[in-house]
Amino acid sequence: MNSRQAELVMTLEKAKQGMMACSQAAALESQWDRSQNLLQWARELDGMLMGLKQNGVGTLQPMESHAAHGSAPKPRPTKLPYFYVDGNKLAKIGPSRDGTTYEHRVTREHFDLMITRLSTLSQEAKTFETPDFADDLDIPKHEPLIMLAMLEDQKLLINVRRGRWVFVDANTFPASAQGVWNSLPRQ
Repeated sequence: MNSRQAELVMTLEKAKQGMMACSQAAALESQWDRSQNLLQWARELDGMLMGLKQNGVGTLQPMESHAAHGSAPKPRPTKLPYFYVDGNKLAKIGPSRDGTTYEHRVTREHFDLMITRLSTLSQEAKTFETPDFADDLDIPKHEPLIMLAMLEDQKLLINVRRGRWVFVDANTFPASAQGVWNSLPRQ
């Protein structure tokens, strides 16, 4: 390898490392598409690096070291929506209209607020409307919808029609709902 190629390899290696760092930062900010794009570009650079190191011989496949370092994207679940706990957040992976997936998160603090509100509602009536639940909460508007979908998935609520919910068992709901956080898969 001549000095120009060696310099190019160093430049591409630095760019690859920068893209991987930016990908991780984007993931921490829940910018999943951006994170995935940056990771893909880092892989493509890795393929170029391998080709340069082999004097242009070989394929442009990513090197095995990526999987070992955990930078490969996680496999997506087959059943959507999929709910799991990620640190101190409830996460939902759902299907997008364009055939891809999206991810939303709810902090543990907001999760607990919503469980408390629903527990109060369960003691007042067996049914409720989404606005009865969501309007009094000072949280982002999408979070109650994530919570309702997750509780329906956990078989604690039934969506009888759009915006109308029934507790499967209003008497045991408060205790059952408290255990949901610990029963969800971890990632």
